[in-house]
Amino acid sequence: EWYENYSMSVIEALALGTAVIGADIGGIPEQVIDGQNGLIFESGSHAQLAEAINQLLADPTAAIAMGRRGRQRVEKINNPERHYEATISLYRGLVRG
Repeated sequence: EWYENYSMSVIEALALGTAVIGADIGGIPEQVIDGQNGLIFESGSHAQLAEAINQLLADPTAAIAMGRRGRQRVEKINNPERHYEATISLYRGLVRG
């Protein structure tokens, strides 16, 4: 188990248009919207992990759609312009404060 706040491996997978199967720990549930861009399983539950894998294998059309939605989410949240604006906003707040 690894509790990351904002997992780069999740971002990278979503950016590639891959549906993500992630545990319900750390920041993963905030990145992976269950049924939208991937599936969430209970951490430590091998049965739920296997079920999620089998679900995507059984329905490749749904897996592809989840991957596309994941890519769209990454493009919206992690784009360079948004990062720049957030950084500049932070700096401006620090200079004023």
